[in-house]
Amino acid sequence: MEYPERTKRIKMLRLLLDAHRKAVSHGHDYLSLIFYRNRDGWTDVITAPGRARIPAQLGLSVAECVNLIEQLSSEDYIYFTSRGERALGPWARSIWFGQVDYGISHLTDKGLREIGELPDPQA
Repeated sequence: MEYPERTKRIKMLRLLLDAHRKAVSHGHDYLSLIFYRNRDGWTDVITAPGRARIPAQLGLSVAECVNLIEQLSSEDYIYFTSRGERALGPWARSIWFGQVDYGISHLTDKGLREIGELPDPQA
């Protein structure tokens, strides 16, 4: 039996982990997610480095993508950081239009286990 919501969560976590590893291999401390918004709502979510358009890669609407990332953050699958401290994400701020950049410092042990990865015992 397939569970569509779990499948989306696993695909998102896998994409974020792969993008995070790429960012770290390029000397970054975290994966940057750039959220774009206009007056009508969210318009895109892009990784940096790499400029991968997450909604397009996963076949999600932008709103669905942002909601899924918010859920992963609130349920402690991913850890957002801003200026070195834990952050809630762009949905916790009043952003009317433009772009905002948030970093994912890591997937939590819970996030790693969800996609079959073993947490680092040294962490």
